[in-house]
Amino acid sequence: MWVFSWMSWRNSLKPPDSLVRKLNRLRRQERPPKREQGAKMGKRPRYHLQGTAFTGIWLLALGFLLFLSPPPDTGRCAPPPTPTAELVVRAKFPAGKPQPPPVTSTAAILVDAQSGDILFSHNATTRLPIASTTKIMTALVALEKLDLNKQVTVSARAVSTIGSKSGLEQGESLTVEQLLYALLVVSGNDAAIALAEAAAGSVEAFVAEMNKRAESLGLTDTHFANPSGVNNTKHFSSARDLAVLARTALQNPTFASIVSTRDFALPPLADGTKREFHNHNVLLGELAWVNGVKTGSTPYAKYCVVVSGSTEGVSLIAVVLGAAEDETRWKEARALLEYGLSLRPRTLLCDRGQLITQLDIGDPLGRQVNVVTDRALVARLSADQVATGTIFWEREARFPIRAGEVLGRLEFTCAGRSLGSARLLAAQSVETPNIDLLLEFWRRGWAPAFLTGRK
Repeated sequence: MWVFSWMSWRNSLKPPDSLVRKLNRLRRQERPPKREQGAKMGKRPRYHLQGTAFTGIWLLALGFLLFLSPPPDTGRCAPPPTPTAELVVRAKFPAGKPQPPPVTSTAAILVDAQSGDILFSHNATTRLPIASTTKIMTALVALEKLDLNKQVTVSARAVSTIGSKSGLEQGESLTVEQLLYALLVVSGNDAAIALAEAAAGSVEAFVAEMNKRAESLGLTDTHFANPSGVNNTKHFSSARDLAVLARTALQNPTFASIVSTRDFALPPLADGTKREFHNHNVLLGELAWVNGVKTGSTPYAKYCVVVSGSTEGVSLIAVVLGAAEDETRWKEARALLEYGLSLRPRTLLCDRGQLITQLDIGDPLGRQVNVVTDRALVARLSADQVATGTIFWEREARFPIRAGEVLGRLEFTCAGRSLGSARLLAAQSVETPNIDLLLEFWRRGWAPAFLTGRK
């Protein structure tokens, strides 16, 4: 069957019409005039030699094509190579080392949320009152013990608690998920009591669970006396411990989703009163890459905040405790996050349309395909980090190849962490070799000048 296909394809090859006409004209010119009887043989005319040479070159070219060109639909090349590292990218730092911002709050810390590395600290292990940042632990324990769809009936104790509230009514039934939003977005102390009673049967038993969880996380400077953070001399933590707690809580997808929510509403009350709330985290609206987590303030604890952000491969957690003014905690928390980014400058991993490699496709004419990226990739790298780009081929290179066709992907990683990927595209089309391509290739590179008209 293959032999028949090969022969059919070979027999279908015909030279261009212009070439046929030229051959016919040369053949007519080749015919020598009739010589008279007894005349001697003379030299053949020069045009006859030219025609013979042209015919010979044409046959050699055709043989070359038949020898090198594959039969139809069999133009496979060698299989794609195994994934190999192609690019190594390092961060480029501006002149001068970034300097940490001044901090006037009682304590502060900046942590890499992915590695846990401390990037900045100021009195980070000092035990301090933490106000409503307590509710990070309240939410974590509740999430670990309760189903989100469980219905919870609000008790009289929850409604009568002091401090900030989310407008719960005694006897109303809400889901655990709704109470978590009221706890973290609205900072409702009433929601904290309702969740504690639902998870452990009583507030006291729930607080014991909070302290047990703190011990399991290694929070050596932390002790809880209630689930809401109201003033109590036996209720304290440190900036370091809160950073560790927030880093753990943010690994829970439900927690991470709730603390990144800017607006929330509970069902209206029986009299039609609406319960609509806005997140107290100011930076959640000011910086697009900020995604949590919790505020807190009392006259005893002053102004506190735990804030997180993630952008271009960098995740940070900043904690500010004991700020004298509300504006101070936001100013210093923001300055800490921006300082964290300055330690990891924006680094271009690859640009859109960047030439990555030239792919050998086994073309008998020696043509290659330029492989380019479809998008730009940017990441933030520290001085000791290296990004590695690895090529993964997704198909075999075979004829024909169209411009823009996806050939594979370029994936960047750093210390085992993905930084993103770009598709690898063919920059130009490559047609299957045929008689026309061979003749054009021959005309440009091999053909004698007297046949092609070149000077």
